[in-house]
Amino acid sequence: MSAGDLRGKVRDSVSNQPVAAALVRGLNGNPANNFATPTNPNGAYSTTVPAGIYNVQVEAWGYYSATFTQQTVLASTYSVADFALRPLPNALLSGFVRSGNTPVGNALIYVDQMP
Repeated sequence: MSAGDLRGKVRDSVSNQPVAAALVRGLNGNPANNFATPTNPNGAYSTTVPAGIYNVQVEAWGYYSATFTQQTVLASTYSVADFALRPLPNALLSGFVRSGNTPVGNALIYVDQMP
């Protein structure tokens, strides 16, 4: 089976800004042909995969995931799958940081990892 290139861009559907570090995955009937590739800082990705039909999924922290079903990748050419991800709702975090009963001033709160 010959290979083709699948490429595209992932952007924020509200701001139209690129989404860096999104994970683009392709699944088809043969698990050996499945792939996963990240987007670069410009929201672009490109990968060479066996020709075939894929369900292409993209996910990124802070966004709803999206899927293109039945994306065809043709041999010896490139196919394009661009995504516009919808941001998840955000909320303000407020509260108190304490050590025992003593307030901790100027504490910084970090998200340790992506959910």
